Amino acid sequence: TTAANILNIKAGTYSATNNRLKVPALASTALTSGTSESNRTYVQGNPGGARPQLNVPNFIEMNAQSATKNRNWLTIRNLNIDGTGESDTGGSTLKVSGHHITIEDVLIQDFYNVGIGLFCDTAIDTQPCDFAVIRRIETDGDTAQSDGHIACIYLADADDSLIEHVNCHGSNTGFQMVASGAEQTDRLTIRNNWIHAMSPATQSGFVGRCQGIPSEGIDNVINDNVIDLSGCV
Repeated sequence: TTAANILNIKAGTYSATNNRLKVPALASTALTSGTSESNRTYVQGNPGGARPQLNVPNFIEMNAQSATKNRNWLTIRNLNIDGTGESDTGGSTLKVSGHHITIEDVLIQDFYNVGIGLFCDTAIDTQPCDFAVIRRIETDGDTAQSDGHIACIYLADADDSLIEHVNCHGSNTGFQMVASGAEQTDRLTIRNNWIHAMSPATQSGFVGRCQGIPSEGIDNVINDNVIDLSGCV
């Protein structure tokens, strides 16, 4: 692809043959970044057709966590993703690094630890994951296969971002933000989300925790969210 190109994925079921389905698969030039809001790169289900089903143990990785391979001004949309069979790799079922990322209209089922992860570490990437938009997402963690600590969305160094209209199922922590250091997320807006039927974490170091939206950044705005803690009592 070239900047502002569109990668359309036709309706059907696609299964990874190894642990990771990566974009870019081999080279840093396999998927180029967009350059502005009006010049984005898109990875999406083919418009007008059924959403493609991506069966991906362990995760889809839209980066290699380096400054030269981060993908910026990228939109990912209209996909169904299934993480059945995942193991603890330290990643997310959908893992992205880069700024001005939009993820919308995506279903993620049976993820192991994290459904969507925006991972930026300025010590590695030299740039943040700022200005992300995550909206109209359905996530469902698999408590049977996880290591006992599940977050639907995880953000690291993603300032000035928006999370809205997310239905989060099967989690111990709805939305997790790194709270300190270079990866702290500030000026975040989280609104109109529903975190369903949480259960206590069982992972060592997190035992018994139920955390709906633990946010410790600066000037974050959190409103009009529903968090069901009935399973945590």
